[in-house]
Amino acid sequence: MLKLASKHPVLFLRQLPMIPALLKGKVSSVAYDVFKSRNYLSTFKKILNIMRLLKPHLWNKDVKGLNELLLSYIQLFTDYYRCAGRELLPVLSQFLYLIDDWIKFDCESAKAWIKANRKTIVDLSSVYPEQQLFKSLLSGLPFQSQSHHEKHYSENLLLRLREGRRHDERMDGILNEIDKLSDSKPDVLEYFADDLRQLYFNAFTREMAFKLTIKLLNHNPSLADRFVPTYCQCLQRNDSYLANLALDYLPEFVILAQ
Repeated sequence: MLKLASKHPVLFLRQLPMIPALLKGKVSSVAYDVFKSRNYLSTFKKILNIMRLLKPHLWNKDVKGLNELLLSYIQLFTDYYRCAGRELLPVLSQFLYLIDDWIKFDCESAKAWIKANRKTIVDLSSVYPEQQLFKSLLSGLPFQSQSHHEKHYSENLLLRLREGRRHDERMDGILNEIDKLSDSKPDVLEYFADDLRQLYFNAFTREMAFKLTIKLLNHNPSLADRFVPTYCQCLQRNDSYLANLALDYLPEFVILAQ
């Protein structure tokens, strides 16, 4: 589906009304642990990636099924946020960035949708106060890029990460900070993209580096080309642990890199 959406977005949009029907019944009917064990959360993530590829055609007023599709995600968040907690935050962030793109393309239609779902959005903003996109969406204004403070914090993390690499130190704490920051601001991972590739070859950081790579590509699949050569090196290395780790993430990586 990703390949069809990227190469023939207009053709794919004709099938858009089928997707809410596909998602219907996956939410509410089962407890969250069952929902997750059946990989339904992964399905919602993949559909979001497809929607990103359909921009800007997705926002045309004559597109059918868009409202039903967006409401499927609203239902996902409202039904499971109590059980899932922060586990839903990466998916929520992707969803909010998508709505933010809608505001930039067609402010009037996006604001009408936000107004119709305002109560739910306000409720979710109180559950996830660290997600700054809520404030801009509720105001009807496009999200602004990193503030001076946030940019300084990201630059500081990058400097600490490179310093740790230079002195061959453990960087678990720094990577955990980056992971936590990216839960609410997944775009920040683009700042660390080049460094993540180098961390595949560090025995202490490789697992988190692969995890953050997939998280980044879920947010922005167009960056996959920058990772493919290094990923292939991992698969070819005479290091069974590294090769097996790369194999574990390979199915999702391949989908995102298509």
